Amino acid sequence: MTKAYCKNVRQEKPAYFDITIKKNLAIVELNRPPVNAISPYFLNQLLSSFTALNKDISVRAILIRSSLPTVFSAGADIRELSHLSAKEIRQFVEAGQNFCDLIETINQPTIAVIQGHALGGGCEIALSCDLRVAGKKASFGQPEVHLGLLPAWGGTQRLPQLIGKSRAMDLLLTGKSVAADTAFNIGLVNYLLDDDKVNSFAEDLAVTIGKQSIIATSGIKAAVKATDSSRINKGFDEEINQFVSCALSPRHKEDVRMFLKEK
Repeated sequence: MTKAYCKNVRQEKPAYFDITIKKNLAIVELNRPPVNAISPYFLNQLLSSFTALNKDISVRAILIRSSLPTVFSAGADIRELSHLSAKEIRQFVEAGQNFCDLIETINQPTIAVIQGHALGGGCEIALSCDLRVAGKKASFGQPEVHLGLLPAWGGTQRLPQLIGKSRAMDLLLTGKSVAADTAFNIGLVNYLLDDDKVNSFAEDLAVTIGKQSIIATSGIKAAVKATDSSRINKGFDEEINQFVSCALSPRHKEDVRMFLKEK
């Protein structure tokens, strides 16, 4: 995928995440209260930082988690999205796909640590990671259909790969969320633990994986990614086109108006 960032983005002072290096492990902690909504600025920050991590040979594994106790991420910032032009919407979706693709193809193994809700783009970020570790209070969902949209950061492609087409279609078409135990049973989550044990377990897992040959682990990632990649790439392109069409529709604008009115 061509490198894509959001253009003409208003620059903001705060950094919406922290990166800590610990035992050759990079811990990326999302921190944009109240729900880690991902704006164009936030997305550009993530793209830049993960591009740098990809080149850092001292980092052997990457954890992505949230500093907020009840949410991993609620996905795209709908309020900001509602003000974007058609061109800016396409740039935002392309940048989101690029970020999730970078997570999937980055040299280091990636682990999503989910406590609380992982919804929309937040769920898609988790899907892009190599492994997912969840607390028992976590939940997962792609609720975009409730706003007249569809997942567009790779969710329509990666979710069927993980849990099968039938289960994925059920979640995508209804927009419903699933609890952590259900996510574990259908293969969306690799490890399910008590919430107070999630972070320590995930760090230990990352350190264990990080001790392996980086040539071997990056090679495993590349080989798995190569499976039927031509068909999947067409699916990603179709996601973008369909999302932009939906985002410009009267139904979506009315759904967003009602959504923001309730906030």
